[in-house]
Amino acid sequence: MKMSVNIEGRSRKELEEMRAQIDAEMEKALERDRREALDAVEKTAQKHGWTLDELVGGRKKGKAATAKKSRPKYAHPENPSMTWTGRGRRPQWIKDHEENGGDLNDLAI
Repeated sequence: MKMSVNIEGRSRKELEEMRAQIDAEMEKALERDRREALDAVEKTAQKHGWTLDELVGGRKKGKAATAKKSRPKYAHPENPSMTWTGRGRRPQWIKDHEENGGDLNDLAI
C-alpha cells in the first residue's frame, strides 16, 4: 500500500502531531504482528502434538511476569558496570566504601 503525504511546509507542531499518530499506529501494528506470529507458532506446536508452554518451558504468569527490573541507584566508583538498586543485601563494594568512611550518597548515579 503506497501512501503519500506531503509534509513540506508543515509547522513543527503539525509534524509532531503526525509523528505521535504514526507512533501510535506503529504500536498497534507491532502488537498485531506479535499476536499473529504467536498464533502461528501455537498452531504449529499443536500440529506436532505440543502446546507452546510445553515447548518453551512455560511462560511466567502473574506478578513475576509483569514485574520490571529496578534501575540501579548506585555504581562502583572505579567500575561503573558494578551497580546496586538499593534493594536487598548491600554488595561488598558498598560495605567496603562505607567502612572506609565513605557515604552511600557518594555512589549515587
